[in-house]
Amino acid sequence: MPCWRASSHRASAREAAFVSREINALLGGEPQLGAQRFHEVMADYQFSEAQTSHVLGSAAVAKEYGVHFGLAILPVLGIPKTEAAGYSRFETGANDLARRMSVPLLDLHDLFQDQPSNWSDPNHLNAKGANELAPYLATAVANAFPGIRTSP
Repeated sequence: MPCWRASSHRASAREAAFVSREINALLGGEPQLGAQRFHEVMADYQFSEAQTSHVLGSAAVAKEYGVHFGLAILPVLGIPKTEAAGYSRFETGANDLARRMSVPLLDLHDLFQDQPSNWSDPNHLNAKGANELAPYLATAVANAFPGIRTSP
């Protein structure tokens, strides 16, 4: 499930180039190999029961302290179409987990489909995309938890 944290750090061009080179190297040095590897992973995708168990356990502890939970499916670019079977298993798992936890599931997966300038790759928004996502996410959280203060 998506997990995020606030950070004021923005990668420099040098850091971004380093990360890009490292990912490319890990994927075999060829962009086509990265795409092929992603396809292989999605073809065999299974929602992890071990990770689900960890999320359920952590949420139970946090709820004892009054923490409110929701889950989110963040935007992706085209993956539900290009990797339909694997993505369907992911959506089913996310929906099942939200039901088991009795929490809202914020499904934002199809935002920004017509805005390629918002994406670093099909699974990751760039800084522009993240900045555009923030108001959608804030509104969704406020709607999912009426009466809960969502700003300082």
